Amino acid sequence: MFDPPHWGHYFLGVQALEEVPGLEEVILMPAWKHHWKPQVAPAKDRYTMAKLLSSGHMSVSRLELERQEVSYTYDTVRLIKSRQDVNVYWIIGSDNVPFLDKWYRIDELMKEVTFIIFPRPGHPLSSVPEKSIIVRNTVHCGISSSLVRERVARGRPITGMVPESVESYIRSKKLYEKI
Repeated sequence: MFDPPHWGHYFLGVQALEEVPGLEEVILMPAWKHHWKPQVAPAKDRYTMAKLLSSGHMSVSRLELERQEVSYTYDTVRLIKSRQDVNVYWIIGSDNVPFLDKWYRIDELMKEVTFIIFPRPGHPLSSVPEKSIIVRNTVHCGISSSLVRERVARGRPITGMVPESVESYIRSKKLYEKI
């Protein structure tokens, strides 16, 4: 969702590029609408903030935004693969693994992607999808989008949690002031 994108997203992307052999690019893909998480900032703002976060071998895709419908990973992956012959990797945190059975068409999705799983404190991995890469040498920064939103809503600083350009954008658009 990237609501908002923060340094934690950036560092996970960098670590994936460093730790996964053959991975050449990380693409941030803000969802138009997540199927179970409520969005707070409008999609166009989340896209702009993701662009402000990205650099180097990290880019931002409008693919899910252009569809303007609930985003299901399976549909997105099928669309990507219909446009180009690529191996698709999907980055998730270990906190998402227990909920994979709730993902739309998960059995088919698991045949289509390799999950790159980053362990998160308090979320041990008891089982993982067959096609998975677990990134063990992870730098945990303790930043989450919900923490950033809560701090903005309370009028607290978010310096160091997001790039200065993202913070300026959030402040200028008055995003997350009321959540």
